[in-house]
Amino acid sequence: MSRSRYAIGREFEYRVRNDMANHGFIAVRSPASKSPTDVYCIGVGVNVFVQCKTNGKLPMREWNRFWAQCKSVDAIPVMAMKGIRGRIRYMLLTGPKERGMRRQPMADWIPIEGGRHEVSRVDGGRDRGKGGNRRQER
Repeated sequence: MSRSRYAIGREFEYRVRNDMANHGFIAVRSPASKSPTDVYCIGVGVNVFVQCKTNGKLPMREWNRFWAQCKSVDAIPVMAMKGIRGRIRYMLLTGPKERGMRRQPMADWIPIEGGRHEVSRVDGGRDRGKGGNRRQER
């Protein structure tokens, strides 16, 4: 018997919560996701709100609601998705989503030990060989 989409999503949210805790964040999963944020993370001088989407796609309305919530409390908006070989890939949302956009406005984001973070690419999430990877620790 196959698992429901809810069960798959819930399991992924727990994986994200545990991964963020392993990187030094205090991480709490929002049960039943009645808010735009699935996992709330508190790090050293930083709050990170995470929206978990196994496929990496977030509809415009949800994206903008999540973006607004994060900006209202000065939290870093991050989307977690399944990466290659079962890893978790984190993407920093870099702006609101607008109609007609070809790409979601986001960049790779890396949690670092001790509840800090790093932005590694600022080109919409795809390394196209233009300028290489730019890393910026925060």
